[in-house]
Amino acid sequence: MRASSSFARVGLLAASIVAAGLGGVDCAAPSAEGVGSVSEAVTGTGIASLALANLGKGACSTNSLGGKSFGSSCTGNGGQPEYWCADFALWVWRNAGVSDVGGLTAAAGSFYVYGQNHATLHNTPKVGDAAVFEYQGGGVANHVAIVTQVNADGTIETASGDWGGQSGSEAYFSSTSHVVLNQPAYPGTVGTTPAVMGQKISGFISAVGVNDASYAAKFVSQSWPLASTSMKMQAGASVAASLTLKNVGTKSWDSNTKLATSNPRDRASAFVASDWLSSNRLDAVSGSVAPGGQYAFKFTFHAPSAPGQYHEYFNLVEDGVAWFSDPSQGGPADDVIEACIEVDPAGPVADAQADSAS
Repeated sequence: MRASSSFARVGLLAASIVAAGLGGVDCAAPSAEGVGSVSEAVTGTGIASLALANLGKGACSTNSLGGKSFGSSCTGNGGQPEYWCADFALWVWRNAGVSDVGGLTAAAGSFYVYGQNHATLHNTPKVGDAAVFEYQGGGVANHVAIVTQVNADGTIETASGDWGGQSGSEAYFSSTSHVVLNQPAYPGTVGTTPAVMGQKISGFISAVGVNDASYAAKFVSQSWPLASTSMKMQAGASVAASLTLKNVGTKSWDSNTKLATSNPRDRASAFVASDWLSSNRLDAVSGSVAPGGQYAFKFTFHAPSAPGQYHEYFNLVEDGVAWFSDPSQGGPADDVIEACIEVDPAGPVADAQADSAS
């Protein structure tokens, strides 16, 4: 299930750049949303990252977010540690931002029932899924883990809470077990029993509301402060800029991932500069940006000769594959990343206008 884009409008050039000698003016951008107010969608990558951040932790450890334990892992067995693989999986989902966790308990089988009830039970693993092992019906299963990696050959890696404990009572086993990365990667095939797990895979369950789009981005920062005013430039002037975005999709970004003009798409920008790839492509990723990684797109705005107020819109596109704003992808929308620029006359013309006004 793909969550709707969580981008709020970002007035990217709505700022005053004092160091460049540029003043700000009011910019009537077509937006009623808070500038720079951005919340991140829940992603499988985010779920996996949080699970991996707790490798080596025990039932009563301080977790990666600074709290103690994982839900009731430390005290659920009459004040002692309980079998806590489901506690860990639930804690990860909840703290990664999954809001709908109703029905999930300390029982591993509750994840299977959750998948049945929400129609998110499936046979093909996705990063961030819960993998249930040895489901016996009636909400009973032996184990649940978080899928942290899905490889091209169909093998997976999982992070398991309550793994590797020493034989004994429930409290003893659970107090000696840890969060472990199940390696080497094993076939993510329902009905098989991978050697590394020693248990049969019963199914994979996605959390409700997870954005599993291949291509999605989140605004991180820009090289100038956000504000509610436009940037004022003189005609013919240039301003260097950068925009940092986070990969919150499931695919890595590569050289075909480009910052492009939008609204409408592929329009020729009036601010094209010599460092742009073309009149509708500002910059491209150099190297690779894995899910969860960030990239700073760097470019220059070169003001046109015609004075006036300009609204420029940009978005990411995986050239030849998809725009990030396509219905099947995770956004942002084409009218979200905006540059509002006020261009004043340059040189003698501007001076003459100033003289006539005095």
